[in-house]
Amino acid sequence: MRDIQRIASRLLRAAGLHRLTSSSISSLSSSSSSSLASSSSASALASAESDKPTAAAAGSPIARLYGLATCAITLQHNIFLLYYVDVFVSVYRISPTAFFYGQLVFWLWNSVNDPLFAWFSDKAILTTAAAAAGAGTSDATNSSTGHPNASLKNGSTAAAAVRISLATLQRRLRALTLAGPLMSLCFLSFWFRWTESIPIHFVVSLCAYDGFLTFVDLQHQALMADLVVTVHDRVELSRYSSIGSLIGCVSVFVSYAVWNATNLAQFQLFCTLLSVLSAIAFVLSGAGLLRLVTQRSAAKTASSMQRVTVSHDSADAGHATNGILPTPEHSSHHSVQPQPTPVSFLQFLRQMLGYRNFLSFTVVSLVQTFHCHFNSNFFPLFLHYLLRDVVSPATASILLGISFVLPHLNNLYFSSLSERIGVYRVVRGLLAAKLVIAGALVLFGTSSQMLLTLFILSNRIFSEGTCKLLGLVTSDLVDEDYIVHHRDQAVSALVFGTTNLVSKAGQSLAPVLGTWFLIGQAASAAANSGAAPIQSHLVGGVIGAVAEEGSILASIESFSPQHAQQVMLGMLVAVPVVCACIQLAAWHYFTLHGAQLQYVKTAISAREGSGHAQA
Repeated sequence: MRDIQRIASRLLRAAGLHRLTSSSISSLSSSSSSSLASSSSASALASAESDKPTAAAAGSPIARLYGLATCAITLQHNIFLLYYVDVFVSVYRISPTAFFYGQLVFWLWNSVNDPLFAWFSDKAILTTAAAAAGAGTSDATNSSTGHPNASLKNGSTAAAAVRISLATLQRRLRALTLAGPLMSLCFLSFWFRWTESIPIHFVVSLCAYDGFLTFVDLQHQALMADLVVTVHDRVELSRYSSIGSLIGCVSVFVSYAVWNATNLAQFQLFCTLLSVLSAIAFVLSGAGLLRLVTQRSAAKTASSMQRVTVSHDSADAGHATNGILPTPEHSSHHSVQPQPTPVSFLQFLRQMLGYRNFLSFTVVSLVQTFHCHFNSNFFPLFLHYLLRDVVSPATASILLGISFVLPHLNNLYFSSLSERIGVYRVVRGLLAAKLVIAGALVLFGTSSQMLLTLFILSNRIFSEGTCKLLGLVTSDLVDEDYIVHHRDQAVSALVFGTTNLVSKAGQSLAPVLGTWFLIGQAASAAANSGAAPIQSHLVGGVIGAVAEEGSILASIESFSPQHAQQVMLGMLVAVPVVCACIQLAAWHYFTLHGAQLQYVKTAISAREGSGHAQA
């Protein structure tokens, strides 16, 4: 009897019936013509109501391992963001021409590699879907309205879908395990002189590191959409990811203590240690997740086979319950979607560009990426030129560490808030707060050093906090694409990569525009003082600069103290104001929230019911 109840419990949970109301439960129980089936269903439903573990709760080891991978990325990437410009400008003394053309090459590579790697990661899913369609696999959809109905598949087809999903997860996790240590190796190339040519060192190191970082990020981001579906479960992954980032931020505090521009020996040793630790974390995370998802898939496959056996026995005895495992005759009443055909990358790109939500989010993501990297690249300069009279070097190092830690602490709260009121409203509130705080600084000026310090910190904290939530939004876009295009599997890496096709450009634009602005101000100051001018111009529509002598650092140091404060304050205030205005305008047109988002989640639950219709 217990075995029967356990099988029925799994059956009903897989069909999504554990979410039914009490009235629906009573109706379902009374509709059964067999007393044994009724008692088994009632017991199973009672069990489901009393014990409802979510995917994240039941799979907390998955969430912890996901956070470990985030820690491995953060340990290195924060150091890269803080010091790679400083190393090449202050230590290696790269020329402005080489710096700007190197950033141009990096920008082109950074824009191309996201969709390139994403296509190679997920194109097999689209071709496999077409092959499966040719073999007779199809989803039932409402062709007149575009609203998907419940997926109606037999037991063998459901098992095939599980195998495809497992193969996709295994491919992602193996790629993460292999590419992570290679990313750690490329991280070391910045801090050790391996060639006499500084421009070659700059371009090769930057492109190699970004290539592996992009590949690792794509697999890691796609896992958030692939491992879980519900808002609660994804928020749980986001929380553990924030905890991993918090642990990774320890490297920022230590780095400021070992950094010395005149002698990199201690800093090089520190970066080597970080590289080794990160490589180990990647291997542990990837191998652990691979083991857990394989075990989970095996359990689901066994449950699916038991469900098919029970449904066949119930059909033979005439005891089939309403809405559960419909017979082929029942399934034939639904319209059948035409078989999908292979999709090229250009076709996929056209599909994505046809969505207003995708276009709106891409604009927000581009501007946010620019703002986050602008703050990371120029945060030390803001501290030095705006607060050096009131902040000691030791205090500056603490503020630097806080600026990296607080966004992740805030994200723990913002993630919970997103679960309650929706990520759309949280992001909108953060963008509005960024605009209001910048406006307050314009009104009150720099008369209060405390206000200025709080603004410098809050500017970075709120911008980084928004960045941490964008992964949840992209995961929702993955779900929408999965439903709207009736794909057999979600192409998570492709959606993330296509989003990054435009947004990643902000990573290169931030240091280029910021440094170009500083050189322009230095040229103006030199012209006013009668010194040799520093010329800047546009090269082929891309910002370039040519300095007659000296370096970018020398250009910044040519400012008088008063002029330096004015320039830095102007950059500090203008950038968040302009960014917030653009983002709020674009975010207004984003509609994947509220009822529309709930519809997508419901449609996914219906499709993933392994062939069970759900009211």
